[in-house]
Amino acid sequence: MTADPRAKPPQEAFTACEGKSEGDTALFEASNGETITGTCRQDRNGDRLLLIPDNAHQGRGQGRAPQGNDF
Repeated sequence: MTADPRAKPPQEAFTACEGKSEGDTALFEASNGETITGTCRQDRNGDRLLLIPDNAHQGRGQGRAPQGNDF
């Protein structure tokens, strides 16, 4: 299964990077209670920072559903 290109990152991914710079590390707690850690990067439009999870690219091409915020 591939990621839905229309899927939007959760607001927490943006909130986690407020006041940070691109490349900074950040974290937030997902709705399932899991702590998501990652790096702040520009969104697709280049107008806001959001947290890209450390595991965002694990499992791609392996027939595995995307984990959390695979954007």
